[in-house]
Amino acid sequence: FIGFYVVFHFSSLLGIARDKGTGKDQLQVFNLEMKSKMKSYQMDDQVVFWKWISVNTLALVTGKAVFHWSMEDASM
Repeated sequence: FIGFYVVFHFSSLLGIARDKGTGKDQLQVFNLEMKSKMKSYQMDDQVVFWKWISVNTLALVTGKAVFHWSMEDASM
């Protein structure tokens, strides 16, 4: 990754990696305990702020919108 950023979950071994190399952010969720990728998503815009807001939800803010990314479902 170029411009690689990581935010770690506050109570479990999850990490979210963000690649800022293209102007559109590629987000990937990793389970560090199992050493596996759980989810991946290509954003249409750059993420300007992100934070875990609950045990299972990551808030993502772009210049145009706010998203909530749930770790519970298999989509996205």
